[in-house]
Amino acid sequence: MLTSRRHRWIAALILLLSGVFNFTAIDYGQPAHYDQAVDGLHPVFALDAVRHAFGERSQVGLKYPRLHYLVTGLAERAWLFVRYDADESAARVDRMLILFDRAGTMPPDVLRRQFAEQADAIGELNVVGRCVAAAYGILLVWTMMRFTRRFASDLAALFAGALTATSYPVVYYAHTLNVDVPYMTLGLLALDQAVAAIQTGRTRPLVWMGVFAALAGATKDQVYGWFVLTIPVILWLLARPGALGHDGPKRAFPWRGIAVALPIAAVTYLLAFGVPWDMRAFHEHFDHIFGDGVDPFREFHGAIGHVQLQLQAGQHLRDAMGLVLPWASVFGFVVLFRKLGRGALLVLVPAISYDATFIAPIGYCYLRFTIPILLMLLVAAGVGFATIIEHARLRWFAAAILAFVLQDAGRKTYGMLELMQDEPWTPATRWIEANIEPTAFAVTSFDLPLHNIDPPRCARVVQRRYGDPLPVDLGVPDWIVMSVFETPRTVLEVTPPREEPHAEVNAFGTHYALAAKFGPTREHPIRRGAAFQPHIAIYRRVKS
Repeated sequence: MLTSRRHRWIAALILLLSGVFNFTAIDYGQPAHYDQAVDGLHPVFALDAVRHAFGERSQVGLKYPRLHYLVTGLAERAWLFVRYDADESAARVDRMLILFDRAGTMPPDVLRRQFAEQADAIGELNVVGRCVAAAYGILLVWTMMRFTRRFASDLAALFAGALTATSYPVVYYAHTLNVDVPYMTLGLLALDQAVAAIQTGRTRPLVWMGVFAALAGATKDQVYGWFVLTIPVILWLLARPGALGHDGPKRAFPWRGIAVALPIAAVTYLLAFGVPWDMRAFHEHFDHIFGDGVDPFREFHGAIGHVQLQLQAGQHLRDAMGLVLPWASVFGFVVLFRKLGRGALLVLVPAISYDATFIAPIGYCYLRFTIPILLMLLVAAGVGFATIIEHARLRWFAAAILAFVLQDAGRKTYGMLELMQDEPWTPATRWIEANIEPTAFAVTSFDLPLHNIDPPRCARVVQRRYGDPLPVDLGVPDWIVMSVFETPRTVLEVTPPREEPHAEVNAFGTHYALAAKFGPTREHPIRRGAAFQPHIAIYRRVKS
């Protein structure tokens, strides 16, 4: 990939840095019966997908295509096999799957108790799933360097890799049992092979492009946004070898290579999705994403809403890139177009395509939705910095700016990791166990059921969604435990020292005082971009 031995050593150090960031605090918030990242998937889904792949009945519905569930599930099975003997491993899998299979019919107190009994094992699997995503994150950094080196210098590739390794959105989603970093890695590998196909005209990279694109689509449908407008550009450039800086004789359009690649890609997608043994799940998945998978989350409508949507996406990118990187990206695109001409479209068009065909139609934007655009901008920024340092008289000044950018990115990423380790669940649970008496009546108020904070020692616990009315006939609760998440749309203020946290409490003629509160302790851009950690407020009834 890189021509210089010294540059290869630097690339190895960048990959090592990526690994250090990705695996630091990988076990935050565990053991627990869920991944405390809101965007995380439950590890039992992955175990179920593996069992279903071998012909058994599926017990949980899958929000995303099946491939990453299978990859993660195989890693989880391997861990259980190493951690326990074969019989105990199988028994634990069965207990967790049965628990999910019957969860909808269990009384809340029984469900809580059985989840608590499985917390240690599920917590281990949460960490295993995160480790899979972290490994994909390292592969993503390597792919960024490989992709950039296809049409730029070693230095540009190293800069693009370093900027990716220190980018806090990438590192955050490499810490979650989540499909985002995996699908982006596979999608970028497909783009990398597209460049190789244009440069060489050979069939093999076309086949690999199709395979990687199919695997990315079988990981998360969202990857289509990269390719809708990019594929016509790839087809246009395939017969023009000079488009990417590699001169050569004009060649015929590679009809044969495309004819070979398309069926292989189609078969790869169908197998990775599990269509041969579960056509029903395939149909249900697409019914979901074209139906209730988008509309309940839509935030912006109409022309004005579209402008607001783009401003929100721009805010996420500005938080991730800071003040300097956007200008380096603009300069990098200018350099690419001057050097490669129309070949530079392979960096610019994927970003435009993703925004136009994915973000704009769905009408809402989280931080993770903007990372595919961010990656293309980081490629251009790497080219921009390399060009200045290689040719400008002010190369030392440019090197100092780059060092500042990397230091700032690393500082943000380290601060985010500290924030993750300083999670509120554990201290809140310890406070509850130490201060709430076993005979108490407590109400837990939450916005995400899996992340509810339960007082396990209480004689009676009633769960309620945040904002729902509390039936008067239940009596007056002694304690109210609130757990409400920050979301990308707004920061919910749920822990002010007010006496009456719920309007419906007035019906009891009872006042409550704030006894304790837990939550994020420092500001960080990640709190504006992802549903991060909850504010937990514990209120005690004040007896008159």
